[in-house]
Amino acid sequence: MKKPIQTVKNGDVICADRGFYNHYGVYDNGNVIDISPGKGDNSLSNKRNAFIQKKSLNSFLNGDPGYVDNSPGSYSSKNTIKRARAEIGTGKDSYDLINNNCEHKAREWQTGYKKSYQVETAATVGIVALGVLGTLINIFAGSSGKNKT
Repeated sequence: MKKPIQTVKNGDVICADRGFYNHYGVYDNGNVIDISPGKGDNSLSNKRNAFIQKKSLNSFLNGDPGYVDNSPGSYSSKNTIKRARAEIGTGKDSYDLINNNCEHKAREWQTGYKKSYQVETAATVGIVALGVLGTLINIFAGSSGKNKT
């Protein structure tokens, strides 16, 4: 359940709304632990340089709106932070948009399970779009064949 960023507490999963996608991390005493490229680099094209790091909340948000987005079945905030802190400095070359993105990591630290609702939604939208495209192709292919005599 999404809540205003002003309600954030230690161990919460937080999200920065980047428009086209959301960036996730775990809140830790005014800072955020996430997987992202090096300092000053928020580009999607440079994710191969991503690693687990701790940064200020302002740096994490990067001027974008944010909110709290905790997962059901979460560890305690203390355990969530402990799990996230244990990985700081690791993860070089481990970023993978489909299987190991920032949302996967944040939710794994909070629940023990990697999950990305963004990836699941994108996959569903893609499958629906392919189904619609296939239907349209069949309709147009069928209608063009009916007019021939």
